Amino acid sequence: MAANRAILWQTAGRNGYRLLLTVLGLWVVGMALMPLSKMAFAWELDFLSIVQQWHPPQPRMHQAPIRLISIDAKTEANPTYRKLFGDSFSRRAAGYAIRFLNRTNPKAVVLDVSFNGGAHQEDRAGDQFLVDSVKPGHPVISQLMFENLGPSAQCWEKQPKDIQQALMASTITVQGLNNFPVYHRQNHYDSLVAPYTDLLHSGMHFYSATLGTFTTDLSGQLVDTQAKIRRWAVFSQYGGHIYPSVPLAVLARGARHFSINRQGELRWHQQALDLGMDGSPLIKWYGHGVNLRQPVYQEYSFADVILSELSLECQENPKAALCQRADLPRHPLLKPDQFRDQFTLIGFVNPNFDVHPTIYSSRYPGFYVMANVLDNALHNDFVKPAPFWLNGLCLLVLPGLLSLAIHRFSSTLINLLVAVSLAGGHFLLCLHAYYAWNLWIYAIYPILALALCFSGLYMYQYAKEHKQRLQMRYAFGKYVSPAVLKIIEQQAGKIALGVSAGK
Repeated sequence: MAANRAILWQTAGRNGYRLLLTVLGLWVVGMALMPLSKMAFAWELDFLSIVQQWHPPQPRMHQAPIRLISIDAKTEANPTYRKLFGDSFSRRAAGYAIRFLNRTNPKAVVLDVSFNGGAHQEDRAGDQFLVDSVKPGHPVISQLMFENLGPSAQCWEKQPKDIQQALMASTITVQGLNNFPVYHRQNHYDSLVAPYTDLLHSGMHFYSATLGTFTTDLSGQLVDTQAKIRRWAVFSQYGGHIYPSVPLAVLARGARHFSINRQGELRWHQQALDLGMDGSPLIKWYGHGVNLRQPVYQEYSFADVILSELSLECQENPKAALCQRADLPRHPLLKPDQFRDQFTLIGFVNPNFDVHPTIYSSRYPGFYVMANVLDNALHNDFVKPAPFWLNGLCLLVLPGLLSLAIHRFSSTLINLLVAVSLAGGHFLLCLHAYYAWNLWIYAIYPILALALCFSGLYMYQYAKEHKQRLQMRYAFGKYVSPAVLKIIEQQAGKIALGVSAGK
């Protein structure tokens, strides 16, 4: 009896060691393949996008101090606006919008517009009107559109000296940026169509408006693609200089020196922003523009802002020539106080202009992307990828539990239910981590590991049983008839070879 127990313990010990080695082997393979699988990582990003879409676009509980002024269809269709400014955006109209906002005290005015082309490009009087509308102490920010050798763009060396000097006022230094090679490989731009000289030398500030679309290459590094916009491109490089993106410039308010550590924490003037371990944070989407019945940010039509300013100016000076040319409302449609202490963004909402692929649409206004990113930056709540050790732990625990179940139960149905339950539980964990903590835990890699573990262990078990049958045939084939051998094979799973059944 004692000998039988010793044999059983020895057999169980060998099986346990084999099980442990199998799980560790699968984990090592999974950890090795995780950063190398570009397709699986794309699936991970797609799953995260689905999770973000499931999250209803509810207004923020803390009411983000962001106001939107949209150059929309209502603006283009307004007869008074068309009579005064034509059917497109003009610098003179932008000047009136700034003059309206100057009546209060907004935190910043962001013009998500490139002042380097368009139907009004010869309107020097409009340029001067816009320049005169910008007042000291009222920050007005616009964008620099970097390109890679576009037809009308110029490299740094070919820019006039006065343009170079003006651009230098927008550059920053970032200590520790070498920790994130993606910015040196993919966020470097060869050329720029500079804003009009009058505006570039005015009190306006110009920063990068480049929207990053990132995935990873086979080495695990972030690379630029034409995929959906999911991340924030924090910096751009041009002419050997670093330019902050518009949201960072709004948040930093003129800071010129930044530092970033290996954990992705960006610091300036006693402030900090968590950019994540790869330095390119995932955007947490709030869905403005998807369901405007419940908008995230207050949005106003550009035409209403312009006509409100003209109405106020005509009340102050009824004899002005402009007041005689147009049928202006007697009372302003909007009040300047609606924009007090707010970050006010002005941009296009047009399905044919300045649109980008996002999780919501292939033609999502860049204006709304800017608002989402600014909101994330203001509240430091970008989606944070889970640390590598946590994803690695999930890759170890889930296949390990499934391996124990397969070792414990002989029923394929039970083991399949265990695998499905583990996969479902992990999906719920990923959902809870995102909604509760803004944490992105990999979902696809562990599920693939479960599938690999399930199929691999059953293939191993089948090969082992097949080998046992061959050994049994060889051992008994010389002494028993084929019929008896068939019965022995059918009962092989119930027979403990080498162990006495009667004692």
